[in-house]
Amino acid sequence: MDKSLDEVKQHLSEKYLGRAGIHSLGISRANNAVRLYAHPDEDDALEAVLKEIETEAAPYNIEVIKSQRPFIT
Repeated sequence: MDKSLDEVKQHLSEKYLGRAGIHSLGISRANNAVRLYAHPDEDDALEAVLKEIETEAAPYNIEVIKSQRPFIT
């Protein structure tokens, strides 16, 4: 049985959250994709793990969204 989009997001979140500038994960049901929210200054680190993430997410797509980490004030 294939994993659901939510299960894939959960797996990726547990493994990659806090690494390579990834500060959040979400899903896009319309695009059948997991969204990675990554800090724009971490491009090199993200590129180093992106192929691995895409392989683990298959058959779902990965959408990378560059955004600043949220700050609590």
